[in-house]
Amino acid sequence: MCTLTARLMRARKRMGCRLSKSIIQAEKECYICRRWYAVKTTRGLEEHHVLNGPLRSFSERHGLKVWLCHQHHNEPGMSPHYNATCAETLKAVAQAKYEEKNGTLHGWPPLERTISMLNIIAIMGRLVADPELRTTPAGVNVCKFRIACDRNFAKPGEQRQADFIDVIAWRQQAEFVCRYFQKGSLVAINGRLQANNYQDKTGANRTSVAVVADNINFAGSKGTSKPVDEGGEAAPRSEAWPKADPPANYGGVDDFSVIDDSDDLPF
Repeated sequence: MCTLTARLMRARKRMGCRLSKSIIQAEKECYICRRWYAVKTTRGLEEHHVLNGPLRSFSERHGLKVWLCHQHHNEPGMSPHYNATCAETLKAVAQAKYEEKNGTLHGWPPLERTISMLNIIAIMGRLVADPELRTTPAGVNVCKFRIACDRNFAKPGEQRQADFIDVIAWRQQAEFVCRYFQKGSLVAINGRLQANNYQDKTGANRTSVAVVADNINFAGSKGTSKPVDEGGEAAPRSEAWPKADPPANYGGVDDFSVIDDSDDLPF
């Protein structure tokens, strides 16, 4: 055992921290790489306590910690220290594991339940059209685009189907998408699901659902693209790009708008 590790263990014991294994994961690998990207990363791992600050000792005693690679621990992007959605996801998982082991009456910190509701979306797919940057009347940049996500199964003899999901990106995220992504680009997104009620041109009440992006990242090589058919199937690799048909009717660009808490979308 290295001297630094031994000193750390002795310091923890002096502070009354009982060392314990993680109750969240069994394998020593990056939790985020495995959960979100299905990749096993075992090098350069760093220990992350889900509850930190004054509750760090609670995390240590009860095994509320995970292994993370340096990128997902201390780098901007998909890191609990920079990404509130990621941090809340880990807290929700930790709370569920803690209460599964100890019950709901054993004082999850703080004394009241910290997470009563959860709205977290993580998706990966290809853009079905080139994104377009727009600006609200208040001068805020926004981009609404659609991605195609292949389903995990296909019926025998049939081509794999895809789901088409609308995404809203604001401010710097909107500028980032429009500058570096195009039709066919593979993109990884995490954010929250938002439903909005609106009236179409006939006055009928409708509901639209879209993902409001918190973080958008490259999921493939820059400049690579793959055909996507908006009919519900991923186009064969040998086919050229299909002509862009009008997207499925979600009310149309002129019919509805996704409302941000402080700004109105320009469509």
